[in-house]
Amino acid sequence: MIMFRLSTHKELKFVQNAIDNLFGEKIAEKFIQNKHLIIGEGKWKEIFVVSDKMITILKAIADKKQPYSLGMQIGELDKNKKFKLSLEAVFEIVKYTSHKIQLSAKGAQTILYGRNISFSAVDKIYYKAKKGDYAILLDENGFPIGLGKILHDFAKMQQNQFKICIKNIIDLGWYLRKGE
Repeated sequence: MIMFRLSTHKELKFVQNAIDNLFGEKIAEKFIQNKHLIIGEGKWKEIFVVSDKMITILKAIADKKQPYSLGMQIGELDKNKKFKLSLEAVFEIVKYTSHKIQLSAKGAQTILYGRNISFSAVDKIYYKAKKGDYAILLDENGFPIGLGKILHDFAKMQQNQFKICIKNIIDLGWYLRKGE
């Protein structure tokens, strides 16, 4: 059973720093603004954002029942206490970040199959991508479909056409593949 509770200030800062380390630009502040961070503790820790109204409801029922789920899950802490961003959070963060890469139709299909991306599948890069960055991957229509890690500096990707330039971290196809 998952037990929900408000995050501590330390947990809030940890999550904010993890998101900012992925995207920079003080994204966490914009994304979490006017929301509360809730920790769901069970076999692992899940991180949720909720509104003021949900906090009121949680406090009212906390002594009697625990909800099955609460708010929007934005990530979890793995067994090494590393924050893993959820795909749901990617759908919201895309509104606030320039860290976006638009893929061709073939590139989008490749990501949805859980595979990594070659430079030839990239249609547009919205910022100066560099090695180690994380970027939201968009399909040919601009819809967010995943999160990727840049494996090479932008200039080197263009010059050398590396076979694989973006590592797939999580994508929409993950749900169809049953979270594998």
